[in-house]
Amino acid sequence: MKGIKNVSGVSCHISASIQLLFHGLPGLAARVMELSDVCAPFAPISSPPFSTERGEFVRQLGLLFKSLGKWEGESSGISVAADPLSLFDALPASLDYRNVGDSAVALRVILVTIREGMNDMRAPVRDSTFSPVYKLIDGVLATLSESLLGGTTVQRIEGSKRVVGQDGDGRETEKIVTRSKPEKECPLSVPLLLPVQGHRSLLSALASVTVEPQSIAGYDWDSIEEYIETESLVERRDESSSSSSGESTDGDGTSLSSDISTSSSSDDSSEEDEGKGFGVWRTKKYSAMKRLPSNLLLQLRRSEYRSGRIHWLSNPIAIPAEIIVAPYFGDCADSGDCEYRYMLAGAIVHVDIPLKGSDEDAGHYIAYIKADDHLPRSDGDCEGLVMENLKSQLASSCAMDDVQKRHWVEVDDETTKRVVAPVTKQSLDSDNETCVQRHVLNILSGRYVKKARHGGTKLRGSKYATVLLYSRT
Repeated sequence: MKGIKNVSGVSCHISASIQLLFHGLPGLAARVMELSDVCAPFAPISSPPFSTERGEFVRQLGLLFKSLGKWEGESSGISVAADPLSLFDALPASLDYRNVGDSAVALRVILVTIREGMNDMRAPVRDSTFSPVYKLIDGVLATLSESLLGGTTVQRIEGSKRVVGQDGDGRETEKIVTRSKPEKECPLSVPLLLPVQGHRSLLSALASVTVEPQSIAGYDWDSIEEYIETESLVERRDESSSSSSGESTDGDGTSLSSDISTSSSSDDSSEEDEGKGFGVWRTKKYSAMKRLPSNLLLQLRRSEYRSGRIHWLSNPIAIPAEIIVAPYFGDCADSGDCEYRYMLAGAIVHVDIPLKGSDEDAGHYIAYIKADDHLPRSDGDCEGLVMENLKSQLASSCAMDDVQKRHWVEVDDETTKRVVAPVTKQSLDSDNETCVQRHVLNILSGRYVKKARHGGTKLRGSKYATVLLYSRT
């Protein structure tokens, strides 16, 4: 495993995204690399016969993927970082490696550019000269859909409002008008944005956008042509004054708490109606997963804009090693996907870098990858972590490293290093793989504090995941 050069000093958001795609989606990476090889005689693809800049980006991405998979400097145990400049020069205008940016945005732009680049390359006339290219284009698109972009959700929008009217006898009535749009199948957002504020766990945040209804402010029902409308009587005003319970029933006999004043003064009724929300639509969106790709890409909303600048949200949120998706389906019996399990395969982590004498933090993106290959590990890796009184107890466990097991790797620009769990009393009772997994989950959850020095002053910053990749088992 090798790093990517930070050619501009602020391109870490793009590099971390590329690392996550290359190592977390090996099937897609293999297809893109194969396409890059077959397209070599037509390079650059931005020129005829294909004439597509987005297609050239995909070809350059394949070349960078190949460089990441090629181990250089093996005899010294140190790999030379890949040079991304050719790829960065082919980036779409919406992604600038010379300016700071967001890793989730970079991921989204890269994935969309791959898809659109493949569609662009289909434009030339199909003939025998390009048939190998077209077959690979279809392969890239199919793999992209199956891996990430083929997920769907079922969405339904429903709104209701209270209105005042009159019955046939001229008596005032109150009723609830409900409108609902027909259900429709929509693409699953990639990455799927999840809130952090108000949630203590990733599963809670996931449920809030896939199970719980979402309020929609200012939804304009008057502009909607197709909907189903129903009405239900809430209360007869002339009878409400005799009721002291403050409750009424709808057509099904369901008890409804009444927040309507029973004052007999008609002069204030319109003012009261407006104050109590009469005539105001309250709209909610209901969503449920229907079809899932083989990988879930989740984005945590870790920033908010206030007081004229962006503030990072470092509050911890528990990250699980496994997600069972059944609770997030609207109709589990029909979906057929209820028993799917997704295991954590990688993440992009934001590192706060505190600045001395400022209430603002600088930021940096790194990638965490669960890898199969074995990185060189020196005795010093263990030596630096083992407390003096535990050296003898842990010396054997550090030396007995099973190279066949998957392990976590931190990729920070040009450097890659194996993640090693800090030694604690608890770690003595657990195997090494369990300790590392627990340590990584703590980092991704935001429970890990990074220590730094600035001019001799100790500063403390946070590490936390902004993007998570889960793969179906």
